[in-house]
Amino acid sequence: MLPPSQQAMNALSAALNKYGIDSSGLGLSYSEQQVMGPTGSYTNKLITANLPNGKTQQFSADLVLLNANVTAAEISSLMGKPIWA
Repeated sequence: MLPPSQQAMNALSAALNKYGIDSSGLGLSYSEQQVMGPTGSYTNKLITANLPNGKTQQFSADLVLLNANVTAAEISSLMGKPIWA
C-alpha cells in the first residue's frame, strides 16, 4: 500500500488528467510543515502546484485525499480554465 503522501499525489494527478490538464507540467510536489500552536503542534501536509501562468499554490494533501476533483477544479480555475467538478 502506498503512503498517504503518494496516494494524494496520484489522486490529484488522476483528477487533473481526467479534466484534460497535464499534471506533469505543474511541478507538483509534496511537503510537510510542523506548525506550533497554543495547544501544541501539528503537521500540515501540503501539495504545491507551480502553475504555467507563474502562480504557485499550496493545497492540503488531506483534503485532496477526500476529494481530488475539488482541488483539480481549483487548479484549473487558477489557470483561467474553470471547470465544474
